[in-house]
Amino acid sequence: MLAGDESGLADLRSQRHRHVTIVRAIEEHLGPPRTTIVDLGPGNGALLRLTAELGFTRLVAVDQQAWPQSFLTGISGVEHLQANFNDSRFLDALDDESSDVVLSTEVLEHVFNHPLGYLLEAWRVVRPGGLLILTTPNPCTLVNAVRLLLGRSVQWGDEWFARNPKVHDGTLAAYPFVHYREYPPDVLRELVAELPGAEVVVHDFVANAGVPWGSRVKTLALDAVHRAGLGHARLLSHTQYAVVRNVGAR
Repeated sequence: MLAGDESGLADLRSQRHRHVTIVRAIEEHLGPPRTTIVDLGPGNGALLRLTAELGFTRLVAVDQQAWPQSFLTGISGVEHLQANFNDSRFLDALDDESSDVVLSTEVLEHVFNHPLGYLLEAWRVVRPGGLLILTTPNPCTLVNAVRLLLGRSVQWGDEWFARNPKVHDGTLAAYPFVHYREYPPDVLRELVAELPGAEVVVHDFVANAGVPWGSRVKTLALDAVHRAGLGHARLLSHTQYAVVRNVGAR
């Protein structure tokens, strides 16, 4: 499915631990029947395709731009929505409490206008008993500490942010090329705990995997982290994630 798409293949491999963690979280915290899952920022659709194995029959892919979602080709029940995550009602096409699971993987850090508003709109469509599963970068790592000591940035896209306007014809642009804010773990937990009727079931960390065509040193280091059983250690994990259940009191 990804023939000729080396960057897509690299992303798939580097994110495999994250994908497995999310699928296991759904299996553990949401029993069948499972019908509707919404993926905000699905990329090439690999994670959404994996969740179809859990019995979901309605797979809603929502993105700010039309990406080639090769993993969703030929899968029944797929719906595509295009939305600007800076809009207050970017999921207006979906009814309140209409989804069993809403996924937001590596998107919150790209939201410029109102990140808590983004979370609230995602939460609006989660049914009682359903889950919001959120991943976003963990800035509190040893690697970032070293970057700061070396005088380097710990954010992604600083120069791009400085050189490009964020408003075009009165509309906030939807850019996937810059991290506007990366949230320390305590701040992320506080934000998701504010969602009405939210129970934070899990807040943890997961390290990326190495890719054989990337930096050999980085690949060996990441693989060693997982072999040592440290793939969920905060200081060594690029990604933090939260599993949030709607307990029904809004």
